[in-house]
Amino acid sequence: MDFKKGELISILGPSGCGKSTLLNIIGGLDHMDKGDLIVSGTNTKDFKEKDWDRYRKNKIGFIFQNFNLIPHLTALENVEVSMTLTGISKSDRLKRAKELLNKVGLSERSNHRPNELSGGQKQRVAIARALANNPDIILADEPTGALDSRTSQQIIELLKEISSSGKLVIVVTHSQELANHADRVIEMLDGQVLSDTSNTKGEVSNKLNTNGDDLTTKDSTINLSTTLKLAFRNIKQKKWRTMLTAFGASIGIGGIAIMVGLGIGVQNKVTD
Repeated sequence: MDFKKGELISILGPSGCGKSTLLNIIGGLDHMDKGDLIVSGTNTKDFKEKDWDRYRKNKIGFIFQNFNLIPHLTALENVEVSMTLTGISKSDRLKRAKELLNKVGLSERSNHRPNELSGGQKQRVAIARALANNPDIILADEPTGALDSRTSQQIIELLKEISSSGKLVIVVTHSQELANHADRVIEMLDGQVLSDTSNTKGEVSNKLNTNGDDLTTKDSTINLSTTLKLAFRNIKQKKWRTMLTAFGASIGIGGIAIMVGLGIGVQNKVTD
């Protein structure tokens, strides 16, 4: 199969037919046993784990059915946190996170945590997070599976808008409505492609494998200062868990110290 930039592709098929596996292979989460995955002119066959890390970080945006938002972070922080791994300054991260939340219509909910958002709002936060590092490929696994029909329509329109901006959007779905809005519909069964049907006339933008980008180029990484800040924020947000963990650890260390001291004392007494 050959995917092009600017396409919204829907992958249909019964459960267990290989839809999510195909999506995970494209996203670098699973690795194929044979064959080739060529992205931007680069064959990924000889990729090492660090190459896959860079590929996922720079080229892929994931959207999950269950959102996978970090519960103790706000919507703004959930979008921002995905950019900390690329070494972007805090001011630039905040600016882009606000722009993306505004793009998905959630600027007024930016300071709300996931448990204060509806299902559709959570999915829009997840979409904003997927766009944070400006990836070429957006992979969505059942993005409307947990949503009502009205909210699903909003998500479909948002995905169409993203693909029209020049990104490749591949969606695994059971929704025939989403398939009707896609540029291409790929039907699968038992790990095989049954059909690949186009819903549009003419070519769509450029082929994905003609960019010539170097997928393995080293880029900036998260620095120590940012790491410490994230760790401190996590401790601050989960005070009780941190205190109970520290208390349990202190009991364990204290118990070991008492046993060692008792052992030494008994040994000395016996020697005397």
